[in-house]
Amino acid sequence: MNFVIIGNGGAGISALQAIRKKDTDSNITILSREQYPTYSPCSLPNLLAEEIDNSKIFRFDKEFYQQQNVSFLKNKEAVTINPKNKKIILTNGKKISYDKLLIAAGASPIIPKNIAGLKKQGVYIMGTLKTTLDIQQQLHEGVDHAVVVGGGFMGVETAVMLRKQGVNVTLIEMLPNILSRMLDPDMSSKVAEILTAHNIKLILQNSVTSIHGTEKVNYVSLSNKKIACDMVVVAIGVKPNIHIVENSGIHVNQGIIVDSKMRTNIPDIYAAGDIIETHEQILGQQGSFAIWPNAIEQGRIAGLNMVVCHTEYAGA
Repeated sequence: MNFVIIGNGGAGISALQAIRKKDTDSNITILSREQYPTYSPCSLPNLLAEEIDNSKIFRFDKEFYQQQNVSFLKNKEAVTINPKNKKIILTNGKKISYDKLLIAAGASPIIPKNIAGLKKQGVYIMGTLKTTLDIQQQLHEGVDHAVVVGGGFMGVETAVMLRKQGVNVTLIEMLPNILSRMLDPDMSSKVAEILTAHNIKLILQNSVTSIHGTEKVNYVSLSNKKIACDMVVVAIGVKPNIHIVENSGIHVNQGIIVDSKMRTNIPDIYAAGDIIETHEQILGQQGSFAIWPNAIEQGRIAGLNMVVCHTEYAGA
């Protein structure tokens, strides 16, 4: 049996471990579009504040892939899936065959299309280890004032960690409240009070329209003001990487649609993690629930079912 896993994050690694518990002999290949071994994206803000060192971001030691008897292909991004021939085509044109496939390609940080100047030096799209290391490098060189765009989990955590590094921080959120997807307005206001007490400036119901500077950023424009800064961090959320299944026949909505066994509508193709759309346990609603515990459990269920264990997923 030849298993292929697209994605080296929580879901992909969880599936690998589940498969290996049941099958120690079959070939397993993991494809990662990044250059790093599997790491914890939840810890990226902590890395900024140097609460952990760079080595602690990685989930396992260097021997992990060898111990799991898996072929780990880094810097390899799948662009086309051909279910008829059971082949995956990479960006370099190379083809990889599979008997059973798990799509755990996750989600990518959203890059806003309505902000001019995103390519200037000192502007970062938060969400990957490479970006975090780049921010860390600029912090070591010196940063006076950072503008963080986005008041969700990643934006708030990033603002807090930058402030811990002694950086002046302005957090900008287009909605009336921060953490609006997680908290009611009264609780959101309590968090806002705590952030303000720690000298993080909040600007709500406003948005960055453009980023200015000759090469490096030196100020941003909002709808009614300008803010001087030497760093801009955009953290407005993620979107599932469903482009990977375009023209494959795999059903998608917000994410890849799977059943309770993490199967897609195509035989021998499974999906798990931030890239999928599934149901949640409380109201049974369908949607994308992109958090780490869901990805880990979905990957485990997918891995078990790929080796015919018939395990049902309870829901996000």
